[in-house]
Amino acid sequence: MSNGSITGNQTTGNGGGVLVEGGKFNMTGGTISGNTAAVDGGGIAVSGYNDQGTAKPNRGELNMSGGTISGNTANYEDMSTAGNTTAHHTCPGGGG
Repeated sequence: MSNGSITGNQTTGNGGGVLVEGGKFNMTGGTISGNTAAVDGGGIAVSGYNDQGTAKPNRGELNMSGGTISGNTANYEDMSTAGNTTAHHTCPGGGG
């Protein structure tokens, strides 16, 4: 993703804006905002480990060097970012 926006989406599972599972998501620009997930990752959910902490064989990868992830909501854990980005999230069940 180098431009544009992913906004106003919702899911009863993971990844209100984007769900990365078994692939790569590269973000160099654009905005992911106003998305909601009932479980994890209001903005972006990246599949990587099962509940026992074991790496999944089809885990996803997020590479983010720019853009904005903000105003997304998840009930448990939401995407948080660092570096050359902006992140503001709401996580009533923890995480962040």
